[in-house]
Amino acid sequence: MKKLVLFLALTMTSNSYATLLEITCTGSVANCNTLAPVIATMKADLNADLPDADQSSYLAGMADAAAASQKGIGTDYINDIDVFVVGLGVGVGAHVGNNTLSDLLGGDIDGEQLRGIGLSPSLMLGINMGMFDLPEWEYFDPNKVKLMVNFFTFSKDDTDFNAKFTNFGIHGRYRIVEEKAILPAKLLHWHGVNVSTGFEYTSLELAYTNTETTTYTDGGITANIAGTVKAGAKVTTMSIPVEASTAVTLGYIFTLYGGAGLDVSFGSAESIANVNAPITLGGTAPGGTSLTANLDLGQKDGPTTFLPRAFVGLGLGVPLVKLNFQLNKGFGEEVYGLTAALRVTW
Repeated sequence: MKKLVLFLALTMTSNSYATLLEITCTGSVANCNTLAPVIATMKADLNADLPDADQSSYLAGMADAAAASQKGIGTDYINDIDVFVVGLGVGVGAHVGNNTLSDLLGGDIDGEQLRGIGLSPSLMLGINMGMFDLPEWEYFDPNKVKLMVNFFTFSKDDTDFNAKFTNFGIHGRYRIVEEKAILPAKLLHWHGVNVSTGFEYTSLELAYTNTETTTYTDGGITANIAGTVKAGAKVTTMSIPVEASTAVTLGYIFTLYGGAGLDVSFGSAESIANVNAPITLGGTAPGGTSLTANLDLGQKDGPTTFLPRAFVGLGLGVPLVKLNFQLNKGFGEEVYGLTAALRVTW
């Protein structure tokens, strides 16, 4: 049960609503009243480490987290791309529920309060469109565009854990305010102002199957639950970010950058929930009565459609190679994203 608890704690939120796992009694009112104490014991134990949550918030949180995990892995905000850029990175998105940024940075997050978590490792390739010497269109110069694509797919199928995820993105970066040297030899260099947009797709499916065998006793009545519990989520999101960013480089090595924008997202998140664990009554339990366990993770939801977002980042390295770290924060929802990426430019 511990692995299932951990999985649900990483993918669900915490509020004061009905429990996730319910025990249904079928039989006469009198018999079910007799079984009420052992039912309460079973529910308390099985739900002890699970979020006491509103099912309707699970899947929306999972969808927001999946979309947030894409932010920053497919866009290069700081490197001068003369010909191309290649890189790899990983993004983690989380809807932290009632937690704060200080809780997140301090490692004090209560797992039961997380609405959802998303993971997006990805490979990225970008080119400078100026290589093609394209003609200008009115106020738009396509030679200033840096075009980037990213992609990754992975699957793992075990008897107790299944994971599948795919992400894809295409982004364009365009400089609207030219860069400027504050100190000579790029000892202190301002990158100007860039705008960027694109399209991001994420597909994530996680499911864990746990084998449960436990016997509960109360007043001579025994109840044994034996079987499997399968829980998870299937999430697909598509997002269009519109961003403006700027950066400052100090001595070629340190680059501080940041920006803000709006994410327009849509998609769906569906629960995977199945309990195949019969409950056998014994001892002094009344006859003609049965108990059934049910797991409710919600039905279907989607990401926040319009989510304003800000981000800050740090780049470390020499001009051709940089290691980037980025923090994203959504406004209106407690959605965060953390990204780490290695980039090589030429």
